[in-house]
Amino acid sequence: RGLIIDGGSAQGLGTLADEMLRRLHLTNSARRTGLMGSVALDAERLLAWQPEVVFVAVSDVPDAKTANAEFSSLPGYDLIRRSVAWTPPHVIGIARRALGAVSPLAVDALEAMDKALEQLEP
Repeated sequence: RGLIIDGGSAQGLGTLADEMLRRLHLTNSARRTGLMGSVALDAERLLAWQPEVVFVAVSDVPDAKTANAEFSSLPGYDLIRRSVAWTPPHVIGIARRALGAVSPLAVDALEAMDKALEQLEP
């Protein structure tokens, strides 16, 4: 299960992000709900969806520190982090300009996401 987060929102059905996750052979956690387009992300949804991998859109160079800072700033993050039901996902930063682009930049983002996933696997 995967999720792409940009500015506190996840991307559901009918989005480029949904298609990118499908091409990475990940189930979009937001898609499973049937929600379409951009979906406001809150603690309840994040806990219910339990993504194993979260790609976070970052403005700067997509490093782990920036991605984790962006992810931990989500509404209710402190609450869910203390929950017994919480299994922290792998958090990967992806350049925001590439994630939202319907251009060759989207292919660059997809390749970067694929490479990051390869590094997670044992």
